[in-house]
Amino acid sequence: MTIKKLGQPARGRRYLFSALSILLAASIAGCGGGGSSPAAGSNDTQASVPPPNLGLEAAPVANAGSLPPLAPDEPFVNNRAYSIADDGNVAEHDEGTATTHRRIKIEGKNRTYTAKAGHLLVRDKTTSQPNAAIFYTAYTLDGEETSHRPVTFFFNGGPGSPSSYLKMGSFAPMRVFTLNSSQITGPNDLRFGENPETLLDRSDLVFVDPVGTGHSVAVAPAVNKDFWGVDSDAMSLSAFVTRYLNVNNRRISPVFLFGESYGGPRTSIMSYDLHAHFSVKLSGLILLAPAMNHYEAYTVDTPRRSPAPISGLPVAAMTARHFGLLGADLQAKPLDDFYKEVNDFTNGPLQEYQKKPSERTPELTREMEHRFASYSSSSYANVLSDYDMTFEGAVDYFYGAYFNAADYLTKKLVPNKILGYYDTRKTGAPELATQITDYLVYDPSVNDLDGYGAVHASYLYHDLKYQAASTYWTLGSGAKIHEKWNRKTVYPNGSTLDFPDATIHLAAEMLNNTAMKVLTLAGYYDAVVQPNKIDWDMSSLAVPKSLIDKNYSIMRFEGGHMIYADDKARAQIRQALEGFYRSAVATSVPAMKPQEQD
Repeated sequence: MTIKKLGQPARGRRYLFSALSILLAASIAGCGGGGSSPAAGSNDTQASVPPPNLGLEAAPVANAGSLPPLAPDEPFVNNRAYSIADDGNVAEHDEGTATTHRRIKIEGKNRTYTAKAGHLLVRDKTTSQPNAAIFYTAYTLDGEETSHRPVTFFFNGGPGSPSSYLKMGSFAPMRVFTLNSSQITGPNDLRFGENPETLLDRSDLVFVDPVGTGHSVAVAPAVNKDFWGVDSDAMSLSAFVTRYLNVNNRRISPVFLFGESYGGPRTSIMSYDLHAHFSVKLSGLILLAPAMNHYEAYTVDTPRRSPAPISGLPVAAMTARHFGLLGADLQAKPLDDFYKEVNDFTNGPLQEYQKKPSERTPELTREMEHRFASYSSSSYANVLSDYDMTFEGAVDYFYGAYFNAADYLTKKLVPNKILGYYDTRKTGAPELATQITDYLVYDPSVNDLDGYGAVHASYLYHDLKYQAASTYWTLGSGAKIHEKWNRKTVYPNGSTLDFPDATIHLAAEMLNNTAMKVLTLAGYYDAVVQPNKIDWDMSSLAVPKSLIDKNYSIMRFEGGHMIYADDKARAQIRQALEGFYRSAVATSVPAMKPQEQD
């Protein structure tokens, strides 16, 4: 492919980052929101007044057969008014909880479980006075011996997102079913019922809402904004985990954390805080699309590890291949082999070319251009033309989070299509391109899942029997926590930086707790936290290679940012996590007998 070099010099990486920094900051805030578009935010309204006409068609529930009757439900009515204002709080709070009992069929076997929805108080470490009421939903399998039974705490991202998205779409006992492999084709094309991929047979599950999200709120004299920062957020949620373990007699159970997007750095920092401040050692840490060191690249002029790989190129290549835009030889390659080829080129020859301008001969530049263009499709020529760039400028354009440039997704990669930012396989009408100021306003891959918020409001009120007067606050509810987030971070050695790099906390805890297993899950079509960027971040873990080989693994799936929203990928993740739980539990407590694993 012949590329015309234009007369003006290449635009530098710093220029592009400054132009895209606002979009980059907003992008991670959208992940796992359950209400990251106006439609979702408006649907997830007062939980005490169920949304009308949800169009829910209940999926079949487990046949109880001759099993004994379930214990009666214990509803809880909460008439307190909560505020998500920066200075919002409540004067006092209790730990009221709604308790329900249900059955579910998992892999052909009827199981009985207990669900609890309510608050636990966490206390200021200095004064021992309650400073926050954290809302949670817990699912525990009945009749299990808990010393061997894992308990997993789930955290969404944002920052500023509650746990409702994970609860409604991933591995809870119930979930929202959408049509056509998780694409909604009509306003009410939804079902709600038993989740075949639930992890409840492997672990008890606790979904947690940080302060200012869901029904979680500060307790006076503390206010909500006291918890809207890297360190205070991680410490308060670590205190919640500890409180839950204490109240429910689970201190000797294997403990796992599951973090999505910003939940990845959140739970990585928590892994250290839990051990250092609360004497809780994790058995396992599951990181789904983790934004481990998301902010450094546009917080400082020169990142500590520079230059980073051009992480946008592998996602562009995978997306172009999905839409059939590449040459026949590349289209025919097995998917994983193709990703590895592009990834190896990006992290090897292309990065070396980027690092060493003095060694760029005309022949080498032509070779790099040819391979770059073959992977990024014919849209590559449009990038050079529209932005008046040389090849070196285009490399800078694809550097890092290049997909933040909305016009690339709306005009250049696939003609007449808007591509999803959270899942680049999802498309929308090109007429909507003018509405995109950032991908929290409109994203076809999030728009597909708008029903999660409305269904969750109804589920919490009717099925979990937690009947609240206040709104269940989602990312789209108006607090804009991600814009107010205090990024200043204190590290294990006492140093500080103006941004969180959670690989430092994770490395410290991996060295302290050499039995903790760590699993990273990445989506090939995630333009928010690209799989190549995850690899780059995790490669900086300052731990011996032998420990990495023993305790760390990464898996990639045909999915976007919320990988679990894809039916095929969710089933594959469930299968992968079965083995992960077995391995992690075996290192922390005596292995369960085979009959106890059924």
